[in-house]
Amino acid sequence: MLSLPDLLTALSHPSSWPTTAWVLILTAAAYATGSSCLAGRPAFPLKAPPVFAAWPVVGALRFFSDRKAFLEEIAGASASGQGASTMASTGSRDLDIDGGYSTLFNAAPEVTTEERVQLGTRIRKLVYQLTMRTVGCAEIAGDPALLAETLAIFEGIDSAGAGGKLLVPSWMTTPGHLRRLWAGTKMYLLFKKIIDARARDGVRHDDPLQVLIDQKWDVKDIIAVVIAALFAGQVNSGYNAAWLLCYLGQNTRWRDLIRDEVDNVIRRHRSSPEQSPADVLSTLNFDDWEVEFPLLDIALRETIRLTIVGCGFRQNSSDRDVVIGETGEIVPAGAFAVYLFDDVHLNPNVYKDPETWDPDRFLEGRAEDKRLAPTATLAGVAAAIRVFAKLEMAAMISMFVAHFDYHLVDAQGAPITATPDLFDRSKHQVHRPTKPVLVKYQLREGVRV
Repeated sequence: MLSLPDLLTALSHPSSWPTTAWVLILTAAAYATGSSCLAGRPAFPLKAPPVFAAWPVVGALRFFSDRKAFLEEIAGASASGQGASTMASTGSRDLDIDGGYSTLFNAAPEVTTEERVQLGTRIRKLVYQLTMRTVGCAEIAGDPALLAETLAIFEGIDSAGAGGKLLVPSWMTTPGHLRRLWAGTKMYLLFKKIIDARARDGVRHDDPLQVLIDQKWDVKDIIAVVIAALFAGQVNSGYNAAWLLCYLGQNTRWRDLIRDEVDNVIRRHRSSPEQSPADVLSTLNFDDWEVEFPLLDIALRETIRLTIVGCGFRQNSSDRDVVIGETGEIVPAGAFAVYLFDDVHLNPNVYKDPETWDPDRFLEGRAEDKRLAPTATLAGVAAAIRVFAKLEMAAMISMFVAHFDYHLVDAQGAPITATPDLFDRSKHQVHRPTKPVLVKYQLREGVRV
């Protein structure tokens, strides 16, 4: 038996403690920390959907790593059969889309920036330049070096997953969060340099940046607007345009329909035989793009139906509970509500053969989307892309099919009539194909360039 002096001496030298003692101490510390987290959390209201994975930190990991399967398990375990997946469809004004997305969407897992798909690479760069010219500034849009530099910064923000920041105390940070801060700082300094140069040299440009400068916007607010628009354009427009070209590449009937529609628009608006297709398309105004491409619009809708993955987010920003439809359950004040898009977009009770790309489903006579209630059509998501991003996609697809004949090929250049399963529905947002997809194209006969 140790004497008191010997015990104090042993305690003062932790390096001499046996391994068993360290295991017991660490186990006790982990148990105490977990118990403290559980005890310190506010009690969930009785009418809220039951807690599915109650353990702090580890209980939420699958929401970020395997969200689709995680939410489907929750729905299966819910007494109502739907769990939290019905929350975002209540239409309540208290369910705030900004509060939900600003917190949870930024916590997407890390996405690789390596690009092996040739078509996706070209479209990604084109979309970035179009978006920068539309919502950014002329100096960057017109300078290939600055375009490449800012695209790398933007992809650094996109690839630095911030999910870990939600799983640690607010005073702690994570490597992904630090990478985002550093990328945001670089973008801030670059834009501030451009703004200062305009003020110093008295230079003005007819671009969105000048409008914001004239309205006395702060640089950080300008950066926030630009990055938000880049995400909307780069992620949605770039990948969806590439996916649409892939789908058209394996569906000759719809490829011919889209090409005929584009040719007819060019024919109607051509004012001189000397005009190339690009010349004519560049004269179209916003209303022309909105109304003169109905088949292209339908093809885009079907592509977006298949490529939208993950969840919609809402936060109950009010100080009261929000009732979930007629379930009797509630969204507690301050809580988040999520909606798995596949519950509608891949629902066989709504869409026939839902995993098949089939734009005919939206034509008169079938109109499968009419079976949906207004709140279930995810109008908020569609509205966000059907203004600016839709215009980008329509312009790119029209320009491409007006000038080129193309088909999909494998790595050896041999034509393929169908692509394998190239979409991972466990991802959090539209993404590039999981395997390389190549296109072989040539200038259409008789087309003026």
